Amino acid sequence: MKWLAAAITLALAGCVTAAPNSVIRLAPGEAMTVRVNENSGQILSAEKSAAQPPSEMLQAIARAASAGLLGDASGPNYAPVYGGANTQLPPPGVVRVTLVMLPTRQTILYVENGYDQQLSYAAALEGGPRPGPTDVCTVRPHSFGVEQWPYLIDHIDLSALKLSPWRDGDQIVCAPPPRQT
Repeated sequence: MKWLAAAITLALAGCVTAAPNSVIRLAPGEAMTVRVNENSGQILSAEKSAAQPPSEMLQAIARAASAGLLGDASGPNYAPVYGGANTQLPPPGVVRVTLVMLPTRQTILYVENGYDQQLSYAAALEGGPRPGPTDVCTVRPHSFGVEQWPYLIDHIDLSALKLSPWRDGDQIVCAPPPRQT
């Protein structure tokens, strides 16, 4: 019977059931697959795993950012990135977030949105030269978003996940972080 309890514990070790409006915390090298209530934004389940090695696309984005080819991609100055022919679409009905540290000493947050609605969220960095809330962009339905910081961080906290309708002609919105008082 002890082996059954141990097997169940191991099977559930990566699964976290989160409360409404809870925080998703990721350190570099971690990924999390999240199911969200489409009406309330409540996190229904979250499963943490090790991040896969950065894809060639993410490495190309990091090289372009390092070379200054993406300009100031902060606030309303987002830089659209389009996947190549080998880009995999996110699985339906989940959000998958991955935080990776690149050999170029940059941090990349890769957000995959498998819902039929756009995803918005808030983010705060811990560690690095600019800890605290940071600007992030909405992620279109069945697409991905990439956030990049040209330095290393200890971890990121994602909160206020919200799904909302996306209509043809809608633009990606990059929200500045809330003001510190």
